[in-house]
Amino acid sequence: MPRRAGSDGVVTRRHIMKAAVRLFAEHGYAGVSVRDIASATGVRPSSLYNHFSGKEQILAAVYEEMGERLLGPPVRDEQIDAVLDTLSASAFFHHAFDRYLDAMTDAYAVDCWRIMITEQFRDDRARSLLHADFGNRLRENTERAIARM
Repeated sequence: MPRRAGSDGVVTRRHIMKAAVRLFAEHGYAGVSVRDIASATGVRPSSLYNHFSGKEQILAAVYEEMGERLLGPPVRDEQIDAVLDTLSASAFFHHAFDRYLDAMTDAYAVDCWRIMITEQFRDDRARSLLHADFGNRLRENTERAIARM
C-alpha cells in the first residue's frame, strides 16, 4: 500500500495491523513472518519497519487495541445507576448480551480473540488481558450491577 502524499502513516499502520491479525489468527503468531505481513499488505518489508519495529510490536499494538475496545474506561457506580434507572433488569442483560454478541461476531474481533486465546500460553500479556483484565472487569461490573439492582 503506497503512502499517499501528506499521509501521516496512520492508514498504512492500520492496514498492517489488520493484515497481521488475519495472518496471526490463521497461522499462529510463530507461523507468520514480517515478510508474510509485508506481502499481505503490499508494503515492502523495509517500509513496514517505519511503522513497527517487528511483529512483536504489531502484536503488542493488537493487545493494546483489544484492551481499549474490550475494557474501555472503568464503569463508575453512577453510570450503572443511570442505566438501571432507565432499563429493567431484563433489558439491562439483553443490552449487555447484544454488546457481547456484537464483539463476538465482528470478524476482526474474532481474529483478535483467537490470537489472545492461543497466545495466552506463550504470552503473559494475552493471558492477563483475557483473564485478569477482561475476565475480572466483566465479573466485577456484573456483580456491581446485580448488587445495585
